[in-house]
Amino acid sequence: MKLHLSSINGDPQAPPWSWTSSNLTFLRHPRLLPLASSSPLSLRRLLPLLAYALVSGLFRNPFVSSRILLLASSASDLSFSRLLFTHIPKPNLFSYNTIIRALAESPEHHPGAAFEVYDEMLQRGARPDKYTFPFLLKACRCPLDLHLCKSAHTHLLVLGFDIDPFVQTELMNMYFLCGSLHDARRVFNEMSVRDVVVWTAMISGLCSNGLYRNALEVFIEMRGSDPSVDPNVATMVSTMSACANLGSLEHAKCLHAYAEKVGVERNVFVRNSLIDLYAKCGGIILATQVFNKMNERDLLSWTAMISGLASHGFGNEALKLFSNMIKAGTSSDSTTFIAVLSACSHAGLVDEAITIFGSMEKVYNVTPEIKHYGCMVDLFSRAGLLSHAYEFIANMPFEPNLTILGALLSACRVHKNLEIGELVVKKIESICRHKGGANVLLSNIYADQSQWHEVTAVRERARRDATLVSLTPLAIGGGDEVGVKSTGLVLNFYKESCPQAEEIISQQVKLLYKRHKNTAFSWLRNIFHDCAVQSCDASLLLDSTRRSLSEKEADRSFGMRNFRYIETIKEAVERECPGVVSCSDILVLSARDGIAELGGPYIPLRTGRRDGRKSRGADLLEEYLPDHNESISSVMDKFHALGIDTPGVVALLGAHSVGRTHCVKLVHRLYPEVDPALNPDHVPHMLKKCPDAIPDPKAVQYVRNDRGTPMKLDNNYYRNILDDKGLLQVDHDIAHDKRTRPFVKKMAKNQNYFFREFSRAITILSENNPLTGDEGEIRKWCNALVGEWQEMRCGWCYDRRVGSEYLINALTPLFVSYAEKPR
Repeated sequence: MKLHLSSINGDPQAPPWSWTSSNLTFLRHPRLLPLASSSPLSLRRLLPLLAYALVSGLFRNPFVSSRILLLASSASDLSFSRLLFTHIPKPNLFSYNTIIRALAESPEHHPGAAFEVYDEMLQRGARPDKYTFPFLLKACRCPLDLHLCKSAHTHLLVLGFDIDPFVQTELMNMYFLCGSLHDARRVFNEMSVRDVVVWTAMISGLCSNGLYRNALEVFIEMRGSDPSVDPNVATMVSTMSACANLGSLEHAKCLHAYAEKVGVERNVFVRNSLIDLYAKCGGIILATQVFNKMNERDLLSWTAMISGLASHGFGNEALKLFSNMIKAGTSSDSTTFIAVLSACSHAGLVDEAITIFGSMEKVYNVTPEIKHYGCMVDLFSRAGLLSHAYEFIANMPFEPNLTILGALLSACRVHKNLEIGELVVKKIESICRHKGGANVLLSNIYADQSQWHEVTAVRERARRDATLVSLTPLAIGGGDEVGVKSTGLVLNFYKESCPQAEEIISQQVKLLYKRHKNTAFSWLRNIFHDCAVQSCDASLLLDSTRRSLSEKEADRSFGMRNFRYIETIKEAVERECPGVVSCSDILVLSARDGIAELGGPYIPLRTGRRDGRKSRGADLLEEYLPDHNESISSVMDKFHALGIDTPGVVALLGAHSVGRTHCVKLVHRLYPEVDPALNPDHVPHMLKKCPDAIPDPKAVQYVRNDRGTPMKLDNNYYRNILDDKGLLQVDHDIAHDKRTRPFVKKMAKNQNYFFREFSRAITILSENNPLTGDEGEIRKWCNALVGEWQEMRCGWCYDRRVGSEYLINALTPLFVSYAEKPR
């Protein structure tokens, strides 16, 4: 049967791929027609096309190989795209631009990789075009990438692309993202042509950096500079956001009138912004008028109006509007319920709030989060129902945070309730070592009751605690007192050679954590996966080579990610002290600071490690690293071999309090039958997150280890596993094994005890057989041994080969795995 190109989409009049009718490659090889698609193809659909191209020899054709690379990049499989790119014999400019774009836009933020490809492109004689730099600049997303952004700026100036408006706009955006406002403004001032996209980017960039008045001034400047430039929806939304943060009702009215003048006022996004704008500027009546005029309303429209009514004290009206939203068929989300509960809190509608909170999961299938519980505690506190508030906190499925407890404690002072106030302070003491503010409030409550002796005692205790905290955060790190053997490591090893090393690492961790919260989980897991395997020597960070598979790509390291952030920290340290600080010390110190960012204890750890010269094989990882399916005896034996006792093992497993677990690791407890040991109330949530008996390892299918406080290292994990809500088999085992259960129960009751044992165990783990003195090396790049960087160009593990045989061999396991999957 002959395939007619014009009938691909069922519309011979205007086929979306009409350009293929003149393409000889598609005419001669119609099986490759899906490569002409502008829509992403799944990897399952792409692999047969790749197989055909390899077998037929068409993969050597630059057009075919570049189209396959483009679709692979669109399929969000970066590792597969990298592998393809390294085997294109003679990549053309389109291929280089495609892989640079994929690397730059990847969620795994690693700007160095995109710039390495760009460097390779220049070395191979390919000249960048006006599309190369916008893709390359997208790799710069935070202040740590500013030096790369400026390097790219220099190149585009030399190559003459500084006059291209598309390149200039992207350059300005990147300077805003990197926090260099002066450079962004300079690029803007140098633009000879400014269209609405440029003006909008400038206004949005200023807003994102908190310069709201400047953003409004730029909008006014735009209106006066070029009458031919009319603002679009994005321009008006960004400007309204700036005005809302300034709280100027007069400016709000002017913006509304101008939106009507330029014809964008009827747009749903503009009207949503107007509702939010008027509500934040005190014009709730005007916000209501805008809302009532809307013919089309989305969830954001309803939520913005409910939130506005709530903030102005119109609780009954907010509840009525919520009821109308449900009747209109609009599904509510977590944010909507926060607005509704806040409305009840401000209006004192206790019974209504209790009813709504109880219906969240049962009726609307929205799981209450800690913010919703915080709204309820605030409601009870404002209403003077302090005993109800405290009881509500005690029955929460997770540990309350300091915001919730602080609100209740403040209410105790307002209502002069000393009894509840003392209970709240004890609760704060159980979850936080730094409780100075709580002690101040408690002393004020005592003062209101004229109990001056108690006031003096509380304040003395606060001063004593502050002194102890400043001297010894957890009395860990001195050496003998925690039973750590001498290893040749010392505190502040780099005080002479690189005095700023630890401060730089700490600052980088804070910056990265602020932008990517999940980084802290990765740093914490790094110390387990590296230090538990023979030596704490950063062997985990090495990339694969032609001769060996890296530790981080072995099966036992499944789920490990974000290694690029260690490289980012290393680059910052190298700029200050080249060739001085080891990757293994950076790995350990980033874990220390990551633990602190997660709300855990600050653990003074010794330094002076050097980096190992080899990556360990998969067999060694299986020998040293515990698996989630192993018996509790096997897990304890592996940690005991490192010198960590049973309480320490239980404390280390408490790291499961943060992060998430891939469904691959827990489906055996759900399919074909649910493990009867699981809490039946927790099973529906697990099944919802893991709907497949054979989950795709590359799919985003995870379950939070702790639904209550997933971003916090606390002792909630032990409460969960005692309630049979642990995800992994080992979680269940340590809660019920007679050797570990007493320590689990103790840590569930006392967070300070958990922190103390966790600190002791981490200290021992971090000092497992380190390389010191003349052993090992100091790597320039943490993912490559000294002298191997050129061999591992771009951090990838295969050479570029002419021909397809090597690529076919490399891809064979992938073809087989997809062929065996159920369709």
